[in-house]
Amino acid sequence: MTLYEINQEMLACIDMETGDVIDAEKLEQLQVNKEDKIENLGKWYKNLLSDAKALKEEADALTERRKRLETRAESIKNYLSFILGGQQFQRGVVDIRYRKSESVEVDNDFIGYAVEHNLDDLMKFSDPTPDKTAIKNYIKAGNELPCARLVENNNIQIK
Repeated sequence: MTLYEINQEMLACIDMETGDVIDAEKLEQLQVNKEDKIENLGKWYKNLLSDAKALKEEADALTERRKRLETRAESIKNYLSFILGGQQFQRGVVDIRYRKSESVEVDNDFIGYAVEHNLDDLMKFSDPTPDKTAIKNYIKAGNELPCARLVENNNIQIK
């Protein structure tokens, strides 16, 4: 029986016009069933959190292991690049080649130069985002903002 069904049965044990209890024994049993159901849901919640925590820890461990392996592979790649000095190598299943690419290096004074010479099209500008902590402090200090408000939430804690 679900909690919804238990609640419906409990309502059926009470006369809605007078508020008198029709079947006290059944009502008491339903209350026990409801408490058992709530306890079991709480236990299930805690088990799910425990499983999620274990999975996160395992994922973190695997991520750390992956990063170590990638770092080791990158180190070997750099060593091979140093040893080969730009020469190609092919033997068995190993084929090492080089390809040319281009990248841009920007000096520290580029921003000043771009602003001075009106080169805004060569720069990226981030969109502003609201600082919710600052807004909260501003409102708590007694200031009003027509487009922001403090909302009080009621968060459940299961331990």
